[in-house]
Amino acid sequence: MPATYENEISNYIDILTQLEKILKKSGWEFDLIEGKIKENIAKLQSEQIVVSVIGQFKRGKSSVINALLSEEILPISVLPLTAIPVFIYYGEKYELQIKTKKEVLNFRNIEEIKKVLFEFATEKGNPENKKEVEEIKLFYPSELLKNNIVLVDTPGVGSIYAHNTKAAEDVIPKSDIGVFVVSPDSPFSEVEMNYFKKVLPKIKTSFFVINKSDTVTEMDLEEVKKFYFNILDKIFNGDAKNYVFTVSSKTKAGINELKEAIKSYIEVKKTEILIDVSKERIKEIFNLAKNEIGLILNSLKMPLKKLEENIGLFNDCLSDIESKADMINGNILIRKNKIVEYLENKITELNKEIRSSFINDFLKGAEKGIIDEKNIYKVIENISKIFENRQGEIEKEVEKRVISVLIELKEDFEMPLKELKQKAIEFFNIDIEIPQEATEFKFLKKPYFVDKNFSFSYKLLKDNLFFKILPSSFKKKIILSHLKNDFDDIILRNSNNIRWETIQSIQDTFIKYEAYYYDKYENIKESILDSLDKVKKSIVDFKETKEIKIHNMEIIYNEIIELAKGI
Repeated sequence: MPATYENEISNYIDILTQLEKILKKSGWEFDLIEGKIKENIAKLQSEQIVVSVIGQFKRGKSSVINALLSEEILPISVLPLTAIPVFIYYGEKYELQIKTKKEVLNFRNIEEIKKVLFEFATEKGNPENKKEVEEIKLFYPSELLKNNIVLVDTPGVGSIYAHNTKAAEDVIPKSDIGVFVVSPDSPFSEVEMNYFKKVLPKIKTSFFVINKSDTVTEMDLEEVKKFYFNILDKIFNGDAKNYVFTVSSKTKAGINELKEAIKSYIEVKKTEILIDVSKERIKEIFNLAKNEIGLILNSLKMPLKKLEENIGLFNDCLSDIESKADMINGNILIRKNKIVEYLENKITELNKEIRSSFINDFLKGAEKGIIDEKNIYKVIENISKIFENRQGEIEKEVEKRVISVLIELKEDFEMPLKELKQKAIEFFNIDIEIPQEATEFKFLKKPYFVDKNFSFSYKLLKDNLFFKILPSSFKKKIILSHLKNDFDDIILRNSNNIRWETIQSIQDTFIKYEAYYYDKYENIKESILDSLDKVKKSIVDFKETKEIKIHNMEIIYNEIIELAKGI
């Protein structure tokens, strides 16, 4: 590791250690902040890289990890199984540690470990986490894990068990690399696309693994790979081939290539990942500390009666802010629906154009002449081209409208945060620092592919005895009716592809920005209320030491401001 990197990591550890000492010196409890400090110091000291295996339920995530470890150690099943994340560390010997609310359990026999993992980590063995498991750590002697790599087996998202989805999402902030497991039987479901979009901005790097390659033909597998390359090339700037792998956890095909890719990537990028991730997390910790201590300090300076009165007024304002936010959400929905209405009109126009330009002329010609299969393929090709071209045009116009609406609504999105900040100043004289992230509005495009499959349903008639004895004129009418239905079918399928992919893009884009502001509002609101509660209890319990507390907190606050300059 270059000396400059070593210095940077050492500096971050030193800053976090000093912050921890300052907070302890205050005499107040900051459990959330102190927990984040300890977690980040441990990560920097061990130079640990967390690789989370993530994805929809039943894609074979646990099986892929078993293949990477060369042992069937994690439980697998035909039903959604993993319910509690399992963190897998390097260890010279096998060991399983399970921390529950009541105790810490340890197991060292490999067969017992397999049995216990089923009993504690799975939905079947531990439904809805009835055993109150807080953490599962598995230590395992694998070469892959030697370089301080931690593998995480996460619950699948999108199953009927909502708590499993939440458990999977809670792992993401701790992850540095994501191994996103999909399968060829149903490439990239809506659930997977939404989850991937949510995960991608929060993780430094993602590998894509197409598991179950043994379940399809080579030709079908190539089609699936092309499908993913088309999607991911945009994400990885034309470099998708280095991040997409086809494997079979059953036959072990492709597993060694995946293992080597993960190891090589971490060897080259490890320090860069540690520094980038740590810098962002440390900024977040300091923002939390400054906000909470500043609020406590100013609240301590108030007489108890005034503080209680201001807390009451603040809570009333929160109700008012949230009522206004509900009205804004109604306006957002109206604007969103207008964009969807525009989309529906454009699709209707497109369908009419295709029918009048290609299908009607073909059917009229076929009525008079011979039905030529080459001409049918030509019509299909023309339909495919026009869908491909128009889809791009429609998407651009929809994107333009979505971005325009989001820019217009930016003030509406920001209103709850701004009012919360204003009320914190008004009642407690604290200017809450809101973390600033890039809020450039972007349209979250879903992948679109043209469906060229044509039924040729009239061919099924050739073996029908009744059809064979019909006069030629009747036969032609029946064949033309089948062809019309088949053309209608290909138009409907492609129209629905455009419709649902674009509507999902509209929904995802709005949800992203609504969630961005909502999450910030909720986090800051909870932090304020928690701090106020601490202050109230402190003033009641320690009236005689109030002035000393104020003096100490002023020192603490200034020390944190000074220390933050070193980030």
